[in-house]
Amino acid sequence: MTDVLAYVWERLPLALLFTDGYLAYRLLAVTGLTDWAVRQAVLRSRGRPSRVVLYVIAASAGLSAFIPNAVAVLAVLPVITALDREHRLRRPDAPMSTALALAAMYGANIGGMASLIGSPANLILLGVLDLYGVPGREQISFFNWFVWGLPLAALLAAIGWGLITLLALPRGAACDLPSTVRPPAFGPLQRVGARLYALFLFFWIAAALLKEVWSGFATWEAPAALAFTGWLCLECFRPRRLDGTFAPLLPPRALLAGIPARGLFWLGVLVLVMLTGNALGLDRDLAGVFRRIAVSADSQFSLTLLFALAAIFLTEVLSNTVVAVAFFPVAFFTAQALGLDPLPLVITISVAATCAFMTPVATIPNALAYGALPGTSLRRMLGVGLLMNVLCALAMTAWLSLAIPLVYE
Repeated sequence: MTDVLAYVWERLPLALLFTDGYLAYRLLAVTGLTDWAVRQAVLRSRGRPSRVVLYVIAASAGLSAFIPNAVAVLAVLPVITALDREHRLRRPDAPMSTALALAAMYGANIGGMASLIGSPANLILLGVLDLYGVPGREQISFFNWFVWGLPLAALLAAIGWGLITLLALPRGAACDLPSTVRPPAFGPLQRVGARLYALFLFFWIAAALLKEVWSGFATWEAPAALAFTGWLCLECFRPRRLDGTFAPLLPPRALLAGIPARGLFWLGVLVLVMLTGNALGLDRDLAGVFRRIAVSADSQFSLTLLFALAAIFLTEVLSNTVVAVAFFPVAFFTAQALGLDPLPLVITISVAATCAFMTPVATIPNALAYGALPGTSLRRMLGVGLLMNVLCALAMTAWLSLAIPLVYE
């Protein structure tokens, strides 16, 4: 019992990080900051088609790093549908539907890897690392995930922008910005939301940095996280007068509205399946099968690339969470049997499970963006997505094989 309590206390800051991340996500939603940020970004494009695509990718990726990727796409959809409608009226010969849809879905899928709280697969990843006692797991923090996650997300976003510009954007098209794209006013409600969101980022980044440079902070990490979470809850739920009303920033209905009940149910089922498989030794048996397939992978790089490609292409037809849960134990035992470091491999699975760009059914962002812009070409989506999948697998394998051992040495 003492060991269990010690483990819970040690991992309490991580649980509170995800709790605070959820509160921050709901703050962005109820204060309208997500909509404001997307519209502000697109407005900066000044109507240049390639720049519009760049800003749509950047906006959806930036949002997806801290809020669910489906919500990030929903925040972008009103803007890109207005752009698409306006462009069709002015240039029916050069539709931008496919380029806009791909930009929204690529950004939303990529953004989740930039942050520790950006993807549900990351939460499962941390549990798997603890379950198998993977060396280096105790070093993972909110800040040092950014150290390698942000450059990787930026690299993949650049690849996506280049492919869309070259293969999906009509030549010579000009993009007129409709009046509906203009950002709303940035009022008192938005200022309070932005301040609390900035403090959320500041605290968790500062806590992670202190943990890196001051060994004594480990004793104070859990109490400090509890104190900050208590303060954040007070700021979110206490009534205040803003925009002519006296109410909390996050009334209970707004807080509960963001809970994906169906997603949490299936996440619980998947974790139960994973634990059952571990208890019965099924993960080791599956790892043995995959190890025989991967026997030709004679290096960390080639094995990581093999797992990345498998996870990406399986996510095209299966849930990314299902793929992650299935591959985490297989990756661990395969690396262990081959005498390789399992940490880069299991992190690659978590990252690759969010990167499926070919089909409308691969991820929720793909389905939402494809359905919202009916002019999107499925043939072009499949072709560009195939290239995107392969290039992303190569890029993430190269980067993670280099960065993970350096960050978590």
